[in-house]
Amino acid sequence: IGSGDLLKVEVFGVPDLNRSVRVNASGQISLPLIGAIQAGGLTAEQLAAVIAAQLAKDYLQNPQVTIFIEEFTSQRVTVTGAVKTPNVFPLKGKTTLLEVVALAGGPTTIANLSAVKVLRPEPDGSRKVLEYDFAAVRSGEVPDPEVRGEDVVQVETSTAKETAKTLAEFILPFWPLFYY
Repeated sequence: IGSGDLLKVEVFGVPDLNRSVRVNASGQISLPLIGAIQAGGLTAEQLAAVIAAQLAKDYLQNPQVTIFIEEFTSQRVTVTGAVKTPNVFPLKGKTTLLEVVALAGGPTTIANLSAVKVLRPEPDGSRKVLEYDFAAVRSGEVPDPEVRGEDVVQVETSTAKETAKTLAEFILPFWPLFYY
């Protein structure tokens, strides 16, 4: 959980305490009865345990708290290469490769769909390269992999498709001139 994320807090059996809250710039959320709580840096399960402990201290007996992360604005994915609108997109919950390529307008006509790379940051600062056959993912032959915050999705260009497009755009319109 990080600043800007939108969380849905649910307390089982107490609908008045259920609400959606956005994590502020300092990583905190504010809830009725218990006030400000540090949420940044915690997982949803850890935050639920902290809130349950605070509610159990003075207000409820054995509260059951659930946290849903509705929007990860602190988590972003970059989509580059042969897509219609390359950009940096916020992740909104669990997001897959198909979804982020769709956010970027989908692959262009010169995309190499058999070689889509996901560059994933490692704890040591390096990036692990994961390669997927996007056409197989799209057709359902292989599972749609989940992308994570700070991933870079790179849709490669097909040299053959790029050459064919160049021929179609620049040479074929002038082809009749070669017959005169």
